[in-house]
Amino acid sequence: MLQEILKTDMGKIVCGVFIIFLSGCGALSQQTNDKLKTRADQLVSKSADAMFDRLDRVIPGILREEGTRAVLPEGMKLRKTTDEGIQLAMNFEGWEPVLYNDPVGYCTVGYGHLIKKAPCNGNEPKELNQCPTATQGELKKELSKLRGEQILRCDMANAEILATMHLRPDLPDHKYAAMVDMIFNIGPKFIDSSAVRYVNEGNYAEVPQQLMRWVYANGKRLKGLENRRREVVALWLGPEAATRGEEVPPVEPEMAIDIYVGEQ
Repeated sequence: MLQEILKTDMGKIVCGVFIIFLSGCGALSQQTNDKLKTRADQLVSKSADAMFDRLDRVIPGILREEGTRAVLPEGMKLRKTTDEGIQLAMNFEGWEPVLYNDPVGYCTVGYGHLIKKAPCNGNEPKELNQCPTATQGELKKELSKLRGEQILRCDMANAEILATMHLRPDLPDHKYAAMVDMIFNIGPKFIDSSAVRYVNEGNYAEVPQQLMRWVYANGKRLKGLENRRREVVALWLGPEAATRGEEVPPVEPEMAIDIYVGEQ
C-alpha cells in the first residue's frame, strides 16, 4: 500500500516533507541530513510541478465544443499535421491509460480524449466523438500508448480539416503543425483570431506574439497553457530560429486571451 502511495505525486510530496521534518528534529547525522534534504527538495519540487501541470490541463477545444465537426469541401485534399505536431499534443495532453475524471469532472482517457462531459460511471458510450476508437470492453482495461496515439490522431482530424480550409496552402509544414495544435487546443473560435489573419496575410513575424496571447482559461492564467504556447511558438519558428535571432516572445498580460471566450 505504501509503495502505491509513494508512486503518486502527492505521496512523493508528503514523503519529502516528512524527510525534511526528520532532518529538522536532529534525529539523523549531518551528512545523512544533507543527502536526504537534497533528495526531499527534488521530490517536492518535481512532484509538485507535475501535479500542478495536470491541474492546468484543459479539454481540447475541438472536443469541448458541440456541433463543430467540419466537413472538407469536395475536391480539397486534407493536409495532415506533422509527427512533431502530434508529439507536441501528446506531451501536453498527458498520458492516462485508464478512465479518469479530469480536473473539471469530465470522463477522459488516453491523451486527453474526452469521453463525455460527465464523471466516469461505467456507462460510457461505445463510439466516442465520431472517432472509431475504443469499445466499451477496451475501456475497462489499460490502453496501449499506440492505441492512445491512434485516438489522438483521430481527435485531431477535425482541427486538420479546419486548418486545411482556412490557412494558406503554402504554409511550411512546421508552421502548419503549430497552427493545427492551436486549433485543436482552443477550438474553432481560433479561426477568427488575429493570428490566423496574420498567417494568411503572410505577416509571419507577428504570429508568435499572437500565439502567446492564449494563456487564460475561465479567467485564470494557467502555467500549462503558457508552456504549451512556448512549445507551439518554438515549433512555428522552426529548428534554426536561434541562429536567426528569433525567440519566443513574453506573454503580455494586457493582451492575454481566455480560450473559453476568444478574441474580442
